[in-house]
Formats: sequence, C-alpha cells, structure tokens
Amino acid sequence: MSYKTAKKIVLLVLISVLMLCVGGKVFAAKPDEAAQKEKPAPVANEAVPAAGETVAKADPNYDPKEVIAKVGDEVLTREKINWMQENASPDIVKKIADWWIETELLYGDAVKSQEMFQDDMDKYLFELQRKKLYVVKFVEYLQMKEFVISDEEAKEYYEKNKATDINLQNVGQATFTHIESDTLEKAQGVLEKLKAGGDIKELAKTESIAKDAKQGGYMIKIGFGVIQRRFGSEMAAQIEKAELNKLIGPLKNKNEKYEIISVESLKKTEILPLEKARKKIDATLLGKKREQYFSDYRENLKKDNAEKIYRSPILDKIVEQGSEPNEVKK
Repeated sequence: MSYKTAKKIVLLVLISVLMLCVGGKVFAAKPDEAAQKEKPAPVANEAVPAAGETVAKADPNYDPKEVIAKVGDEVLTREKINWMQENASPDIVKKIADWWIETELLYGDAVKSQEMFQDDMDKYLFELQRKKLYVVKFVEYLQMKEFVISDEEAKEYYEKNKATDINLQNVGQATFTHIESDTLEKAQGVLEKLKAGGDIKELAKTESIAKDAKQGGYMIKIGFGVIQRRFGSEMAAQIEKAELNKLIGPLKNKNEKYEIISVESLKKTEILPLEKARKKIDATLLGKKREQYFSDYRENLKKDNAEKIYRSPILDKIVEQGSEPNEVKK
C-alpha cells in the first residue's frame, strides 16, 4: 500500500469516527429535496403520527430491528439509520447504507494496517485525536448535570445582584450628545464654550476626539448595558440620574478620557420583581453549579489518580519564572 493511499484511508477513517463518535446527523443537514417534492399527499385513513412522533415510528410496518446492512458482526438496523436521519426516504436509506458499508470496510482495514502510520508521531497524534473525541463527549455529559435551585438560593442571589445584574432588570436607555477630550483642561475649555452659547452638536464635530464626532456626538436610544461597556459604569450612573438638556461633566470615562454630556431623553432602569426574574436566576445559578461541579470533578480526578501521575519538576519552574509555554497543538 502506498503512503498516499494510506493517508487517504486515515482521512476517511477520521471523518467516519468523528461523525459516529460526536453523534452528528450524517445526512440531516440537507433533506432530499427530490423526495420531498415527490412525497404523496396523505391518504384517507392512513396512519398519522401523534405530536412529537416520527413518521417512521408511526408506520405500522416500521421495525427498528430490521437489518438493512451487515459487515461481519457489525449490523446496521432501521433504527440506527433513523438516528442518523429521521424519516429518511428510500434513496437516502440507500446512501446511508452504502456509506456505512464502505466505512466499516475501510475501518477494518485501517485498524489492521501496519503501514498506515509512517512514524510514531503520526500514530501518536491520531490516537490523541481519538481520545479528544471521547473527552469532548464526556465533558458535554458532565456539564449537563442537573441541580435543584432552592427558593432560598434564588432569593439570596436576587438581593445581592438585582442592582448590578442586567439580567434582573428592564435595562433603561438614553439619548444624549457627548464631546470627548483627552485632557481635563480641554474638556473644561469645551464646557466654557458651551456655557457661552455654543451648540454641543456643532462643537462635537470640531472638538470631540470620539469616533462619532462627525455625527455630532449624537447617540440615540442607547441601552445602559452598551453605555457601561463603552464608557464605564460610573459614567453610565451619572447619565442615568442626569437632568434632561442640562450639561454634565467633565466626567472621566473608562478610557481615562473626559466627557461633556447633554442628555435629551431618558428611560431609567427598572429592577424586575423576583418572580419575573426567577427563570434567569435559575439559569445563572445552574450554570455556576455546573461549572463548579466540573471544576471539582477535575480536581478530584487528579487527586484520586495522584499515584499514576508524573509531572516533571521543570513544569513548576516554568510557573515560578512566569514563563508562558507555547500553546499546545490541538
């Protein structure tokens, strides 16, 4: 067997193992359009699937254990085809079966081949990829663990975070004009010009260093979440309590620049009542519990297998020296 042929086999096997292990739907992305067009209209008294039931399972002739193809001891049943694509039309069943037979045959030759890997590196990296597929699936399984969020936990989170967590709020918004300066002195100079009768939108075009200067520094109906991300939480708080059409500033934004602002419209943020925020609280706490569970699982796994693990002293030296090792090849 030539090296190029072996490489092709490796590629085919990798693709096949990936699709089989990760659980992707092989043909589910694009249903057979021709079959869809030729699908006959329902006949009177024909079995109709109940809600949530597939057509295949509603078919009185559907036998999940029906053998569609075999390669040695490996069997492809109707049920397994349905796992790959529900309600597959006959021509799609044929395509799946033919693909499955070739995959099984190629896989059988691949695992027996002594020539497929040219060196130890090829073999090691191949095996590492196979392990990663299992790990990815296992991590997904671990991170879907269910937890019960008690009323006490939800209430405690609500009281601690209702003033800062935007998921527990109907976030307000503001329309305002701003002029950004790189020094306090320049901002104070802009303020004097405004107090002398200058128009803030016109001055923004010539005085502001912000990206929106050409638009006159005008920001319309911007949510406070966006305002916080762009300007910082302190400046957002000042905008939310500002009087309409009154100049405020100079205010320091999160980038250590100075802002003069005139707020033209304002809808203040409202805190949701606990009962309306409960689903979001439960989702947040469930995520935190799953994250903690997975973190504890990994640490306990290392402790339980400590006698099996060897770490070179050089690894600790790397940490002590503050060096960052090169990114591990994925």
